Amino acid sequence: MALDVTEYNGNRYRRRRRSRMFSNCVSAVVEQGDYIKHPVLYELSHKYGLPDNVSEHLLPDRLEEIKEAIRREIRKELKIKEGAEKLREVATDRRSLSDVALIVKKSNNKLAELKSELLELESQIILTQGNSVSSNNGGQDQILSTVIPSGPELTANDKLLISLEKQLSIETKVRNGAENMIQSISSGHHGRDKKLLAEAHQMLADSKAKIEYLRLKILKVRQNKLNNKVSEENGESTAASRQQPQELETSLEDRIEELRHRLRIEAAVVDGAKNVIRTLQSTKTIDKKALQE
Repeated sequence: MALDVTEYNGNRYRRRRRSRMFSNCVSAVVEQGDYIKHPVLYELSHKYGLPDNVSEHLLPDRLEEIKEAIRREIRKELKIKEGAEKLREVATDRRSLSDVALIVKKSNNKLAELKSELLELESQIILTQGNSVSSNNGGQDQILSTVIPSGPELTANDKLLISLEKQLSIETKVRNGAENMIQSISSGHHGRDKKLLAEAHQMLADSKAKIEYLRLKILKVRQNKLNNKVSEENGESTAASRQQPQELETSLEDRIEELRHRLRIEAAVVDGAKNVIRTLQSTKTIDKKALQE
């Protein structure tokens, strides 16, 4: 994944070493094609001591387990860092201060790595949720069950509409996050970071464009559903009408562009978080609560 790259030399070395160890372990358990299909799942499962041979229908549960494990590690590392900072307040000799500074630096490196893994995992969860709409999961998808709990089989229009509405919901959250980031930077107490503010505005513009694109596709699909309904009422072939929305399904180019868009957002979020941390740490009085957030 793209987020394997980290600015810390020590972390970069550890991740390369772990990848070699992990490749040797995976080859004995799963086929290479399975690892390529879910690299995030297998690598993080191996790191946090969870079984990496999980079936497709249990994939969301396993991703949530890994997510909780990463959060526990983040909470643990935050406590270590907090304790080290308290020691720094009472330390007097230069050697003790140097030791505490080293602990804080290692803790910051570890937190950056954990947060990168969490962002990577969140992206995988979003992709898994999107893929589950188009797969035949026996009614386990929560959105499918709430929209149409029982009744006739879902048409291609229905499935496509559910998928688009889910994407729209995700993109709306991204837009709201960008707006909140802009407001926080503009009215923050730690000065305005022009580069970070420009990145937030770019993220907001991209998100708004994606939202408009999704809304347009949703309108087209709904219009297609209405046309099919009219055709059925007029006695035309239902089989043909049920296959009609296939031309509206996401093409390979659209999927690639969507993944690129998501990658740009995730990269901007990571860069923004790093800039905020640097800004907070450069002030004379550190706001611990803001730094933790």
